[in-house]
Amino acid sequence: MSRVDRTNLTYLIENKILEDLPVGAPSQTDVAKHLGLSLRNLQRKLSDQGTCYKDILDSTRKRLTLNYIKQPHLSISEIGYLVGFSNVANFNRAFRRWVGCAPGEYRQKYLAENTISDVPQAAQASR
Repeated sequence: MSRVDRTNLTYLIENKILEDLPVGAPSQTDVAKHLGLSLRNLQRKLSDQGTCYKDILDSTRKRLTLNYIKQPHLSISEIGYLVGFSNVANFNRAFRRWVGCAPGEYRQKYLAENTISDVPQAAQASR
Protein backbone atom coordinates (compact mmCIF):
# COMPACT_ATOMS: atom_id res chain seq x y z
CA MET A 1 0.00 0.00 0.00
CA SER A 2 2.92 2.35 0.48
CA ARG A 3 3.17 2.72 -3.29
CA VAL A 4 -0.45 3.81 -3.73
CA ASP A 5 -0.53 7.17 -5.48
CA ARG A 6 -3.18 9.83 -5.19
CA THR A 7 -5.35 8.67 -8.05
CA ASN A 8 -5.27 5.04 -7.02
CA LEU A 9 -6.03 5.78 -3.38
CA THR A 10 -9.02 7.95 -4.27
CA TYR A 11 -10.17 5.32 -6.79
CA LEU A 12 -9.88 2.54 -4.21
CA ILE A 13 -11.80 4.56 -1.63
CA GLU A 14 -14.54 5.42 -4.15
CA ASN A 15 -14.87 1.75 -5.11
CA LYS A 16 -15.27 0.71 -1.48
CA ILE A 17 -17.86 3.45 -0.97
CA LEU A 18 -19.78 2.37 -4.09
CA GLU A 19 -19.68 -1.24 -2.96
CA ASP A 20 -21.11 -0.46 0.49
CA LEU A 21 -23.51 2.45 -0.19
CA PRO A 22 -26.66 0.39 -0.73
CA VAL A 23 -26.39 -0.81 2.88
CA GLY A 24 -25.13 2.53 4.22
CA ALA A 25 -22.05 4.65 3.86
CA PRO A 26 -18.93 2.85 5.07
CA SER A 27 -17.05 4.45 7.91
CA GLN A 28 -13.60 5.85 7.38
CA THR A 29 -12.31 3.15 9.74
CA ASP A 30 -13.90 0.40 7.62
CA VAL A 31 -12.34 1.83 4.47
CA ALA A 32 -8.92 2.08 6.11
CA LYS A 33 -9.15 -1.57 7.24
CA HIS A 34 -10.24 -2.63 3.77
CA LEU A 35 -7.19 -0.88 2.30
CA GLY A 36 -4.85 -2.34 4.91
CA LEU A 37 -4.08 1.05 6.41
CA SER A 38 -4.48 2.46 9.88
CA LEU A 39 -7.11 5.17 10.19
CA ARG A 40 -4.43 7.76 10.92
CA ASN A 41 -2.31 6.66 7.96
CA LEU A 42 -5.32 6.94 5.62
CA GLN A 43 -6.11 10.40 7.00
CA ARG A 44 -2.50 11.48 6.56
CA LYS A 45 -2.32 10.24 2.95
CA LEU A 46 -5.56 12.00 2.09
CA SER A 47 -4.44 15.18 3.84
CA ASP A 48 -1.20 15.12 1.83
CA GLN A 49 -3.38 15.07 -1.29
CA GLY A 50 -5.47 17.99 -0.08
CA THR A 51 -8.61 15.99 0.50
CA CYS A 52 -10.34 13.95 3.18
CA TYR A 53 -12.61 10.94 3.40
CA LYS A 54 -15.72 13.09 3.91
CA ASP A 55 -15.04 14.96 0.64
CA ILE A 56 -14.61 11.72 -1.31
CA LEU A 57 -17.78 10.26 0.21
CA ASP A 58 -19.71 13.46 -0.52
CA SER A 59 -18.55 13.74 -4.15
CA THR A 60 -19.28 10.04 -4.77
CA ARG A 61 -22.79 10.40 -3.37
CA LYS A 62 -23.39 13.56 -5.39
CA ARG A 63 -22.23 11.96 -8.65
CA LEU A 64 -24.45 8.92 -8.11
CA THR A 65 -27.41 11.05 -7.07
CA LEU A 66 -27.21 13.22 -10.18
CA ASN A 67 -27.32 10.06 -12.31
CA TYR A 68 -30.17 8.48 -10.34
CA ILE A 69 -32.30 11.65 -10.25
CA LYS A 70 -32.62 11.49 -14.05
CA GLN A 71 -34.35 8.11 -13.78
CA PRO A 72 -38.03 8.86 -13.15
CA HIS A 73 -38.82 5.29 -12.04
CA LEU A 74 -36.75 5.83 -8.87
CA SER A 75 -38.44 7.72 -6.05
CA ILE A 76 -36.53 10.44 -4.21
CA SER A 77 -36.48 8.33 -1.05
CA GLU A 78 -35.14 5.31 -2.99
CA ILE A 79 -32.33 7.47 -4.36
CA GLY A 80 -31.52 8.66 -0.85
CA TYR A 81 -31.22 5.07 0.36
CA LEU A 82 -29.22 4.01 -2.71
CA VAL A 83 -26.60 6.65 -1.96
CA GLY A 84 -26.35 5.67 1.70
CA PHE A 85 -28.69 8.00 3.56
CA SER A 86 -30.87 6.30 6.16
CA ASN A 87 -33.06 9.38 6.48
CA VAL A 88 -34.75 11.20 3.59
CA ALA A 89 -34.49 14.55 5.39
CA ASN A 90 -30.70 14.19 5.56
CA PHE A 91 -30.63 13.30 1.87
CA ASN A 92 -32.74 16.35 1.00
CA ARG A 93 -30.43 18.59 3.03
CA ALA A 94 -27.33 17.19 1.30
CA PHE A 95 -28.96 17.56 -2.13
CA ARG A 96 -29.79 21.22 -1.45
CA ARG A 97 -26.17 21.79 -0.41
CA TRP A 98 -24.90 20.14 -3.62
CA VAL A 99 -27.29 21.67 -6.13
CA GLY A 100 -29.11 24.54 -4.46
CA CYS A 101 -32.63 23.16 -4.71
CA ALA A 102 -34.74 20.22 -3.54
CA PRO A 103 -34.34 16.88 -5.36
CA GLY A 104 -37.95 16.89 -6.60
CA GLU A 105 -37.57 20.40 -7.97
CA TYR A 106 -34.30 19.45 -9.72
CA ARG A 107 -35.96 16.37 -11.27
CA GLN A 108 -38.93 18.38 -12.52
CA LYS A 109 -36.62 20.91 -14.19
CA TYR A 110 -34.50 18.15 -15.72
CA LEU A 111 -37.51 16.24 -17.06
CA ALA A 112 -39.18 19.42 -18.37
CA GLU A 113 -36.01 20.51 -20.18
CA ASN A 114 -35.50 17.10 -21.74
CA THR A 115 -39.14 16.65 -22.71
CA ILE A 116 -39.27 20.09 -24.36
CA SER A 117 -36.01 19.55 -26.23
CA ASP A 118 -37.23 16.17 -27.52
CA VAL A 119 -40.54 17.50 -28.89
CA PRO A 120 -39.13 19.49 -31.84
CA GLN A 121 -36.96 16.56 -32.89
CA ALA A 122 -39.94 14.21 -32.81
CA ALA A 123 -42.04 16.70 -34.78
CA GLN A 124 -39.31 17.07 -37.40
CA ALA A 125 -38.92 13.31 -37.67
CA SER A 126 -42.62 12.86 -38.45
CA ARG A 127 -42.54 15.41 -41.31
